[in-house]
Amino acid sequence: MTTPPQHDDETPEWERVARSRVGALVAGKWRLDALLGLGGTSAVYAATHRNGNRAALKVMRVDRVTQASRARLLREAYVANQLAREGAVTVLDDGVDGELVYLVMDLLEGETLSACARRQGGRLPLGDVWRIGEDLLAIVAAAHERKIVHRDLKPENIFLEASGRVRVLDFGLARVENDADASAITHSNATLGTPAFMSPEQAWGRGREADARSDVWGVGATMFTLLTGRLLHPSATAAEMLVRTATEPARSVGDFARDVPPALVAVVDRALAFHAADRWSDGRAMLVAWRAARANGALAPVPFARAVVDSAAVETDASGVSALGRRSTANDAVSELAPRVASSPRNAEGRRFGTAGIVGVVVVVALSAATAGTLAFVRSGHPRAG
Repeated sequence: MTTPPQHDDETPEWERVARSRVGALVAGKWRLDALLGLGGTSAVYAATHRNGNRAALKVMRVDRVTQASRARLLREAYVANQLAREGAVTVLDDGVDGELVYLVMDLLEGETLSACARRQGGRLPLGDVWRIGEDLLAIVAAAHERKIVHRDLKPENIFLEASGRVRVLDFGLARVENDADASAITHSNATLGTPAFMSPEQAWGRGREADARSDVWGVGATMFTLLTGRLLHPSATAAEMLVRTATEPARSVGDFARDVPPALVAVVDRALAFHAADRWSDGRAMLVAWRAARANGALAPVPFARAVVDSAAVETDASGVSALGRRSTANDAVSELAPRVASSPRNAEGRRFGTAGIVGVVVVVALSAATAGTLAFVRSGHPRAG
């Protein structure tokens, strides 16, 4: 939805500060033209260099700058640039100007997947979902082959350029295998991600268990939302959503969207298996199954419906808090899907926890409350604000 205008006395101090910087020069060379996105720890601006080039500047919130947060920002740039060719947003530069710490990134024209779905009533046409899902999985597969786990895949972190190209945003929570600094920077035992799209193991705060299969869950939850127009576990609060994610198996996409082809239902349902061992092993395995389902006659390719950009509208993220495995051939994937299409079982063996388990989740929620926040986005040209 669109964020309503706020009077000065209702505007949070951080937002006032971020908006007041529009028109300012950063490092004597970047003019901040417009505020594009606002998160709990950073703001993203459209900016123009003194030589006329345009880019996006991600500027950290001054009162949140620490040695660890600065290291995380720089690490985000390092990880994203490893996947720039596949579909991550390229980070062009980083710098410090007085109290400001910033990244210079590609300026994108288009909108987030969340904004695109919202503009179309919450659901996307099947043809678009097929195409977007395949492109997204290709990027995720490339990340997993490089031993990179994103850990926060959701519609707000997937960007659709006006050209139709899919981009993945915000690698701030990413974990890289054998990265000695990763655990210290991303708090490996903290609750990381967004409740509406995080896996059960993430909801329990088991950061060390968040691997490629956790990203598979994130893709599955995203596809579930695009296909049904609803969240996996609708809840009144982020705390309730964490509890439900940690304790309740997800329902089948087929329960809410009867028009979705059974082969596609089977692929998404397996991605959302409660136990990580029952999901697709990584992005590549899910991509192979996705292509096999589509090639199996589920739906012929449909031209992508390009986004209509409204640079003045600001979108608010209401979905929650942001805080190489087995390779299959296409025939293998079809064979694996066949027995699942008819019944699409929803993990009847999913864990059931007693009172002690629920208390554990509530403790996790309390510990992660400091990371709670609402993220704002615009429908034009920006990486995600963290």
